[in-house]
Amino acid sequence: MDTLKRKRLGMRLLALLLALSLCLGGLWMSAPQSTPVQADQTSDLQQRNQELEAQRQEAQQQINALQEEIDAQQAVQDDLQSQIDAVQQQVTLYQQQIDGLEVQIQEQNDRIDSLNMQLQQSQARREEVKDLFHQRMLALYLEGNTSTLELLLGAESYADFLTRSQYVDSLASSDQAILDELLALENQINADMAEVESTRDSLEANQAEVESLKAEQDAKIAELDGLQSQSESVEAGLQSSQDSLLSDVAQYQAEIDANNAQIEEIARANSSQVDPGTIQPDNGSYLWPCAAGYISSYYGYRWGSMHRGIDIAAPAGTSIYASRSGVVVVSMMGYSGSGFGGYGNVVMIQHEDGTYTMYAHCSARYVSVGDSVQQGQVIAAVGSTGNSTGNHLHFEIRMGVSSSTTVDPMNYF
Repeated sequence: MDTLKRKRLGMRLLALLLALSLCLGGLWMSAPQSTPVQADQTSDLQQRNQELEAQRQEAQQQINALQEEIDAQQAVQDDLQSQIDAVQQQVTLYQQQIDGLEVQIQEQNDRIDSLNMQLQQSQARREEVKDLFHQRMLALYLEGNTSTLELLLGAESYADFLTRSQYVDSLASSDQAILDELLALENQINADMAEVESTRDSLEANQAEVESLKAEQDAKIAELDGLQSQSESVEAGLQSSQDSLLSDVAQYQAEIDANNAQIEEIARANSSQVDPGTIQPDNGSYLWPCAAGYISSYYGYRWGSMHRGIDIAAPAGTSIYASRSGVVVVSMMGYSGSGFGGYGNVVMIQHEDGTYTMYAHCSARYVSVGDSVQQGQVIAAVGSTGNSTGNHLHFEIRMGVSSSTTVDPMNYF
């Protein structure tokens, strides 16, 4: 009986130990994990964002280059338009000269028509006078009084002879004077017509020359218009390429924004999943985060905006320490739209009490998301990445994840 009892008691102890082992195993399996969730996914998203950012920047560079070409084409068009305007003004002047010459030519043609009419009238009058003179001479001849002897024999007295002789002479002189006047007038009209025709010919030659110049200017305008149309076509092609790249940039940025939203969500999840038991205990005070250097800029407003940390100037490569023990929740190269756009290489650590420290502008990062770090552990090196004008560490203390929760670090050392 004693032996049997001892066996039963041993079986019960064995079962009890087995149950206890299973229970402890279950408790161990259900215990919170020390590594924040989705650390690998965060790294993948950050890597993808870096690729997208590189593509976005390359596309943006192409956009900028295309914009320079577009601006150059617009400058060409502006120059061509200036030339067109100048030539058009010259064409307008030529047309005004042509119009003026046409008026003068018409005036000369009218003058020639008027002189032709006067010439015709003078010639007709000359013929009339010649006919009248011939009739008078014929009449005198038929009357038999065509000679001085006949005039003398037919005269009743010496006084009558003189009168007859003077009458014949006066008739001849009068007719001759009329003929001379008509001939002089005809000569003057011919001379005037020759001058007018010469002037008209000169005007027509000038008009032809001006019209030739105007035709050259019109051809030049057509050539400039063609060059301008060609430039506009080139610009349209450039603009189309630029629009396509802008669409690509928008798509890259949309994907980056979506990835950033995931990263932020993961960061929040990581923060909520940090097991305080995995954080190495420290005295709750903050360790100076840089191996060397001096404060080059303090916490507070500067240059019209809030400076949410302190800047510790130090040579490139100087070691950066974890100010307190904790778990890394951010380790990345910040970029526009990531929430760490101006920080360059940045590390953020969550501490046991729910506070955070952030280390920015690093030249190198030695820790990854999910790593547990101890106070004083080297986590990065001083650099000048991001929006930085010199090698320094930008150090922040935050009461929460958001940058709106920063406090003056100088109150915590």
